[in-house]
Amino acid sequence: MPIHRRPIVAALGALALTAFSALTLPALAQDNFPSRPVRIVAPVPPGNGSDVALRVLAREMSQLTGQPFVVDNKPGGNNAIGAQSVLAAPADGYTLFFASNAAMAANVPTLKNPGYDPVADFTPIGLAIRARWVLAVPSTSPYLTIEQLVAAGKRDPKLLSAAAGSSGFQMASALFARGAGIQVNVIPYKGTPPAVQDTVGGQVAFTIADLSTVLPLISAGKLRPLAVLSEERLPLLHEVPTTREKGYGGTALLSWAGLFAPARTPAPVVQRLAALLEKATQSEAFRKYAADVNSDPGFLGPAALASFQKVQIQAYRDAMAAAGLEPQ
Repeated sequence: MPIHRRPIVAALGALALTAFSALTLPALAQDNFPSRPVRIVAPVPPGNGSDVALRVLAREMSQLTGQPFVVDNKPGGNNAIGAQSVLAAPADGYTLFFASNAAMAANVPTLKNPGYDPVADFTPIGLAIRARWVLAVPSTSPYLTIEQLVAAGKRDPKLLSAAAGSSGFQMASALFARGAGIQVNVIPYKGTPPAVQDTVGGQVAFTIADLSTVLPLISAGKLRPLAVLSEERLPLLHEVPTTREKGYGGTALLSWAGLFAPARTPAPVVQRLAALLEKATQSEAFRKYAADVNSDPGFLGPAALASFQKVQIQAYRDAMAAAGLEPQ
């Protein structure tokens, strides 16, 4: 039976080309990305803290690639409007979601129907920034230490009240009260600024808020920090103890924001975006911004952010239980 070499050679050539393409196309896609403008949806109004952070990052990523990274603000619906806008776009890396702990963790246990699934519907790209929370009293408060505050709460279970500017701060206040073995009347506010302002004015005993919000008031002598809610002391408040070291329990809750893509976005594109975001977070401009708002520009890559997000969701579940709150 004669052997026809030409068809065999052609077949082998086609096979080799297929193998080469399988190996090189993902790399080429990653190297060439982005080849056109990228839209990043922010589920908050312009001027919000995470929006400002995103605009600094977008400028840096534009400079790195030569392509515009355009911020598109879509607030409302407990972050659902922005999330659904991203999910309606192709999963090709050209429409992204820059969202906070509220959108990507707290909404899971706190809302019966968030309108999207922060885990199943999205692929993590990278964590960009985070800020720790501080328990502070007005400067006129008689409580000079966290021990004195707790002791007062134990003497009179109806004495202490706390202003909470978000559901996260409300949960953190409940976690602190449980850890300290006291009762606290936690009063929810429509936003952190009015909650902090009422604390400054002495209408409540204390508040828990992010460091970036309270530090200027601490520096101005209007608030007194008694404890920080973190695993370790904060460099900017190195003399202030943590709730954990005082035996009142710790909390994994904190403010953070990161970049996400729709699920099924190609892995090479996700890796390319993660590399760009990491470089952007290391830029002088972004580090200056983080320092100005007293936040940590700590980067976490896709896998680390996925793990961190799951830990945060569980922390909010635990906090919901401690606060006795039901999903809304």
